[in-house]
Amino acid sequence: MKRSGIIFFLFAIFTIVSVSAENGIKFHMSNGETRSVALSRIDSLSFDATEEYMFVSLTSGRDTLLINDIDSIAYGELSTAVAVTYAGATAYVDNPFAFDGVSVDISGAKITVCSTADTDIDYILSGESDEGCFKIYGTKKYTLHLAGVTLANDSGAAINSQCKKRGKIILEEGSVNILSDAEKYTSALGEDEKATIFGEGQFIFDGSGELYVTGNYKHAVCSDDYLAFRGGKITVLSAASDALHSNDSIIVEGGTLALAADADGIDCDGYVSVSGGDVTIELSSDDKKGVKAGGDITISGGTLTVNASGNIVKGIKSSRNVNVTGGDINITLGGNSLVESGEPSYCTAIKCDSIFALSDGTLAVEATGTASRGISADGDVIISGGECNIVCSGGYGVYDPSASDDVESEPVATYVVYVCPPTSTSSGMGNNNNGPGGFSSSSTWSNIYLYNSSNTLVATLTNSVTVNGSVFYYYDFGAETTESYYFKSDNSFGKTIKSSTFTGVTGDAFYTISSSYTSSGNTRTYTLTDVTDEYADAVVSSGSSTEKSYAAVGINSDADISVSGGTHTLIMSGNASKGLKSDGNIDISGGETDITTTGSAAIVAYDPVYCTAVKCDEDFTMSNGLLVIKASGNGGMGVSADGVLTVSCGEADITISGAGSSYTAQSGTDYYSTKALKSDGAMNLIGGTLNCTATATGGKCVVADGLLTIGVADDESGYPYITAKTTGSAISSGSSSSGGMGMGGMQEEGFNGAPKAIKGKSDVVVNSGTITLSTAADGGEGLESKSTLTINGGVFEINTYDDAINASNSIVINGGYIYAVATNNDAIDSNGTIAINGGVVLASGTSQPEGGIDCDSNSFVITGGIVVATGGSSSSPTSTSQYYASLSSVTVSAGKYLVFNDASGNVLFAYKCPNSVSGASVLVSSPDFTSSTHTMLYGVSSLSSSQSSLFGDVYLVGGTASGGTSKSFTPSKK
Repeated sequence: MKRSGIIFFLFAIFTIVSVSAENGIKFHMSNGETRSVALSRIDSLSFDATEEYMFVSLTSGRDTLLINDIDSIAYGELSTAVAVTYAGATAYVDNPFAFDGVSVDISGAKITVCSTADTDIDYILSGESDEGCFKIYGTKKYTLHLAGVTLANDSGAAINSQCKKRGKIILEEGSVNILSDAEKYTSALGEDEKATIFGEGQFIFDGSGELYVTGNYKHAVCSDDYLAFRGGKITVLSAASDALHSNDSIIVEGGTLALAADADGIDCDGYVSVSGGDVTIELSSDDKKGVKAGGDITISGGTLTVNASGNIVKGIKSSRNVNVTGGDINITLGGNSLVESGEPSYCTAIKCDSIFALSDGTLAVEATGTASRGISADGDVIISGGECNIVCSGGYGVYDPSASDDVESEPVATYVVYVCPPTSTSSGMGNNNNGPGGFSSSSTWSNIYLYNSSNTLVATLTNSVTVNGSVFYYYDFGAETTESYYFKSDNSFGKTIKSSTFTGVTGDAFYTISSSYTSSGNTRTYTLTDVTDEYADAVVSSGSSTEKSYAAVGINSDADISVSGGTHTLIMSGNASKGLKSDGNIDISGGETDITTTGSAAIVAYDPVYCTAVKCDEDFTMSNGLLVIKASGNGGMGVSADGVLTVSCGEADITISGAGSSYTAQSGTDYYSTKALKSDGAMNLIGGTLNCTATATGGKCVVADGLLTIGVADDESGYPYITAKTTGSAISSGSSSSGGMGMGGMQEEGFNGAPKAIKGKSDVVVNSGTITLSTAADGGEGLESKSTLTINGGVFEINTYDDAINASNSIVINGGYIYAVATNNDAIDSNGTIAINGGVVLASGTSQPEGGIDCDSNSFVITGGIVVATGGSSSSPTSTSQYYASLSSVTVSAGKYLVFNDASGNVLFAYKCPNSVSGASVLVSSPDFTSSTHTMLYGVSSLSSSQSSLFGDVYLVGGTASGGTSKSFTPSKK
């Protein structure tokens, strides 16, 4: 533009236009920048002697323009922001702060802004370019408005802030903004840029528009300081690394974020806070994190959703604490946990290296992969409120930590044949005199040989693995084969033992050999069944004693777990899985916790690994709240504590419906059984309500290895309320021996497969409580101690198939009200001594040789209390300090009363018999007896006007009896 034209234009403006602060001169520069200044700020305009430069003197200083760079000059209203408009290979900038320290470099569509202004500057980006970018330097905060801009930089970031101050990025209402970067960067020397949107300083995203980001080089959005989100809809379509990355912190207060990345969704070195908004993260790669933080992760509002399909993924991962005080969290995991460097690495919804705390909000987790976990903390898990819904359906795995790094413990090959030999041999017609190898008919095949169709020995199968609990021998073909093969065993007295044939191995194949066979001459041929479909995806165990398992866990802590509030549901279906699992203590003091397990026990290193609803390596304490457990898998456990188990208040409802089973241990066949409550240490059931039901084979309700204490001394509140019921039968041990079972005993002493309502492997002390126990099948005992059982108080109603009350060493009854009924054994049975010092003891056993009270020929002392014992027989007291009587040949009828009168004929008390026994023995003792002649009425249908009663109308005091047969007796002492 010529000097004369400039002068004429400026003269016209100054003479005909009124000066306004909103109006000014716009210098349209040849590089595409429009440099504007308000007229009110111009003191003078002048030129140099060569007329190459124009000097613009302002109230704040002077600026210089090269005249040849000016395309034109216009007058008009000034904008309040720097506007950048992209147009293909070029861009245009309207810069109202050109004379206030904001300089712009335009290189095609690449814009570089350098601001030394002493105020915040707004920038507006619009238009479209396939080779554009926006880069900013500065020392002050700024605001970047995205107003419908599409940028694809071919050499670096789309937005690159080298300003270390806060930058607001506003997504303008109704705008759609699309940004992508280059796959390879050409960065300025000494500068850092590593994302499509990159900032040395903080970024705050706000507004109501839409932003779509693709990170081709590394991250999609990255700040070397913090990232904050308050509004807008932000979608990361893909990122070569993280979707959002920050060296400081990431704060989500609002907006909608949809993030997809090859690495992590949200990753920062500091803390992450989500208090609002809606965040959805999609992950498909292995070993990635939905949300990752070097500091705490706090979720207090909004919605956070993570969907991950890769192995060993973490939905939320903190190197410190995770605090959930509100909001909705939804995490879906489809990948597996894996063994790496000799140890399992888990696929986990929420993992923190310190404390996990939940006080409000909702958490929903669904994990389908092997050994996946819901919540896992290296520190404490503290749950005081909120809602958890965790579903883990993946199976378990095995590994050998003593093996080489990353080497599976099972054989790894492409074409392996597995065969499970028969556990017995039988023709099905009783013609099985000798098993193979000269062993008896119950023996397995002694050796297994693989032959081909040419009757040539291929291999002797000596190595075995356990697959889903069954032992398989195996051979690795190493390559696909279509030949026919069969298995042989050692000859048996001239008989050839072989299986039917199978043809071809095109992958791993599983076969079982039936125990039945057909005979043709000297050859016995056993049926071979292809079970590949059943076992192909099964867990393979080497049987090594150093082998370990890894399995799914709903909530896991390497320290302690406490639950004091909220509503929580855990559903675990994988074998060997755990609902709540703690390496330390577990304390439940409030809230509602509902755990359902359907997985079974797994046999690893010759031992069962149980599927357990609540498992702690130290102490379990329940002081309030509601705990509901349903376990249906074989070997399923309710609550298991390696230390002390204490219930002082609250309610626990536990139903165990899975069966126990036999398994192969190192020393031979052993047995595992299901248990509702199990402690390796002491157990204290001193308050609250406990309802336990075990319905399957070998089920037990309460088992304590250490001292079992029930109730509190002198407590008359009725607590604890304990109901324990088993309906299953015993696991057959295959042997017959006396001891501990109904009808003379069918299992050996100490057998672990019998159903029990309450079993103490050490001393049992009952001080108070309302205790209702029942069993329904052989071996089912009510209250058992493998040492000494002491009853100081409480109300007992026990109805069992086997012994109602049993102890190995001694039974001492000092008080309480006991109604013990055994339908097929003794009501009260001690293998040692019995002492009754008080209380009311009503004991009904069955016919000979069983009875009401049995202690063989050991010491039996009665010093007080009411005692009525009926059955085929009864032990006689060896010492008494109060009067007693032993009556024989009494007809005891179920539903009919035995009525005991004093010497004057007054009714002292009456007992309604639960069992019918012909020619029964009746042992009776009372502090009201004297040495005078008393009478007993048996077969009495009813009493009237009784003074008090126990157990409904089972035990009555006083009243008038009608009918019955009279039998006189004279009490005595020993």
